[in-house]
Parts: sequence; C-alpha cells; structure tokens
Amino acid sequence: VLKLSSLENKICTLVIFPEYRNKGLASLLINLALSKSKKELTLTVSENKFLMFKKLLDKFGFNIIKEDYIYNEAEKELFLSTYNKKAKYE
Repeated sequence: VLKLSSLENKICTLVIFPEYRNKGLASLLINLALSKSKKELTLTVSENKFLMFKKLLDKFGFNIIKEDYIYNEAEKELFLSTYNKKAKYE
C-alpha cells in the first residue's frame, strides 16, 4: 500500500508471499512507488525484521532517520527515508 499525500509519501505495507519471494517483486514495487513519489519516500520496519530487509532497503537508498516504540512498547520501529542521508543504523 502506497500513501501519497501533501503530508507524506509512505510505503504503508509491502508484503510478498513466501512462494513469490526472490523473484524481484519487492524491487519492482519499490521502483513503482519511487516513480510515483514526487519527493522523499518513507517507511517503517520493526527492528527485529530490519536485517531481513536491509539489503533491499540499502539498494534503494533508504536510511534510518528515527527509532521509536510507536506501535508496540516491546518492539522498536525504525523509520527510514530515501531523502535523509545523515542517519545511520547503529
């Protein structure tokens, strides 16, 4: 799900079922989202799933800009953006 508004351009949900993984579909969808976005594109991913997505997110220039327990007190969410190149995951 891609949310494009005057307030934000955000990938809200990106799900690839296991039987369709490693076929380039996530890259295709992110490319499509980037082509539709007129400015930076953001997304969030839980810290415990970050390493699973890191290679893909690096490929498209996503960088961590914020960390917070916004959705669940027990699980940190990482906020990533294609714009802010200063932040790094530590």
